[in-house]
Amino acid sequence: MPGVNSLRFSDVYAATGQRRRLAAGWSGDDFFAHLRLDTLLGRELVVPDTYILDGAYFLDSSPKDLAARLGRGVSNRALPLVVRTRKGTLKDSLRMLVVRDERDQTASLNGFPFQSIQDERARNALADALAQCSTGEYMKRVGSADNVPKALADFLRQLLATKDAKADLDLEIMETGWSAWIAAETVPKQRRLKVQEWDAQVFDLKAVANDKAYEVNIDEFATNVGRELYRGTQKFIQDGETLRSRMALRALFAQANAKTDSEKSDVATVQSWYDHVRHRAMARQHRCTAFAHTLRSEARPIGPLQRRLRRVIDTGERSTDELTVPEDFYAQLACIDNEQYSRSLLEHMPQLDGWWTTGDIDGLKETVEGLLKLGGPSTKPKSEGLVELLGEVVDEAAKDVPFGKAFKVLVTRGARGGIRKEAAQRVVEYLRVGHAAYAP
Repeated sequence: MPGVNSLRFSDVYAATGQRRRLAAGWSGDDFFAHLRLDTLLGRELVVPDTYILDGAYFLDSSPKDLAARLGRGVSNRALPLVVRTRKGTLKDSLRMLVVRDERDQTASLNGFPFQSIQDERARNALADALAQCSTGEYMKRVGSADNVPKALADFLRQLLATKDAKADLDLEIMETGWSAWIAAETVPKQRRLKVQEWDAQVFDLKAVANDKAYEVNIDEFATNVGRELYRGTQKFIQDGETLRSRMALRALFAQANAKTDSEKSDVATVQSWYDHVRHRAMARQHRCTAFAHTLRSEARPIGPLQRRLRRVIDTGERSTDELTVPEDFYAQLACIDNEQYSRSLLEHMPQLDGWWTTGDIDGLKETVEGLLKLGGPSTKPKSEGLVELLGEVVDEAAKDVPFGKAFKVLVTRGARGGIRKEAAQRVVEYLRVGHAAYAP
């Protein structure tokens, strides 16, 4: 029987959430701090395959580096992640990521909106192109390919070209990331990732929506826009989810005619409620014993569970079996040295095991207190980050990589590392002028 905190699920790492958080200014360290916390709170963190295969943060992260920083296993080689996949391996799951029905060669592909593509126009254009492509055509190109990351990236690049769109840098990052994560599962000297095929039959959105904890009174919405959107969302859930109905629901939210602040708040509230229900259903599907949900700041809490969570946030009301941490806890977690972090985990493994197995809060508190003694607010200036990124650009140029690509790497990785885009762009212009002056 699994321990009470053996398998943890968090919506922070959903592909859409990764893109939105990066666009809102999250850095890699923000995600990493959450990873450290979630892998303290759970023995293993369950991650559906799209979170890795279409997650902008994960695709731009090294599995080897993450393993070293999360500090588990012999020589910090193990990643405390369980990737749940649609096929038996990550490679085959990537191969079938956009396929709706591999048995029907005439069926169109899933109009999958790749969240790892940052530009909205390119993302939507690619989704349209995929929906217009047959499974048979796709399988000829990617179905039998040995190097799936390259074959799929080339296929997506060509589809984008048919729509007069480009996402070259994103596709380069995606291809590199796919290869690295597949290697983390399969290559003997790099193997550090646990992959398990999921049971698609046990995803039950309706059961969660009908749970008393998620029960909503229609009068909790302030406007007709909110009430009608909630009714439409409930109809979608109660009628049973299909690919076609998911697309219809997406359109329903997109077409919600919210003009006033109250209407906009209602739309955000319905979206937050639906996201909560959906991710809870995914957590149950993957047999997780603990679940973390992010409450949107612009949404109002509705239903008993969300109201309880909001009360904890707003008033600090907590029971004796809840853990309180400092406001800068994430910053402290992120900046603890890898070796110190790993050593502290090893020293507190009996306490952590008690928390993971029986829910012993004292064991978790003792572990966290030990880590807090090691941590402190990060004082690393942004200029140091720019210097490190310049080093990456120089390294790329030394490998005869076109400077144009190196410039894009600087802007993109700089933004993901918490460096303002404007600062990175000024450096880019400086380098561009200097390179032009010395070009033969």
